[in-house]
Amino acid sequence: MPTWTRRVAVISIGLLSLILIAAWLLLSSSLLAAPRGDMVARFLSKKLDQTVEINGGVFVKLGPTLHVSVEGLTVPSPDMADVNLAEVGLVQFDVALGDLWAGRIQLQDLQASAARIEILVDQDGAQSWAATEEKPISDQVVETSGSIAISTTPKANVIDFLADRRIQFSN
Repeated sequence: MPTWTRRVAVISIGLLSLILIAAWLLLSSSLLAAPRGDMVARFLSKKLDQTVEINGGVFVKLGPTLHVSVEGLTVPSPDMADVNLAEVGLVQFDVALGDLWAGRIQLQDLQASAARIEILVDQDGAQSWAATEEKPISDQVVETSGSIAISTTPKANVIDFLADRRIQFSN
């Protein structure tokens, strides 16, 4: 009887290991690059309050720190047709798996290459970027029990999203 349970235990551990390895390979494969790109584009569009498109996909190398590569990131102009406000050929960053599991996205070692930004004004005065209304600083500062905090809206702007990050751009 002990040899039977030992065989079942060894086979069970072997099958579990194969399932984990297969799941690991599937999650890190390029088969899911396009669906991951769509998901990340929706997240960024909501977070930045601006349309973001990912044409090349998102590639992930799994580990304690996820290494993420985004290919073909574009931000189309909200006001001018066929004009991209920004294009980035490749964006790479790391995310700690523990932070991601806890629901916090803390980008580390952000790198962008082949970046192109077009800030245009046509003959009619139309801009390639969307003008936003800035709130007066008095509306943004909240005083609570002797300390001062800056209130944030659910949709943070690009500066809030990239605050306290080291960013490297290359061409």
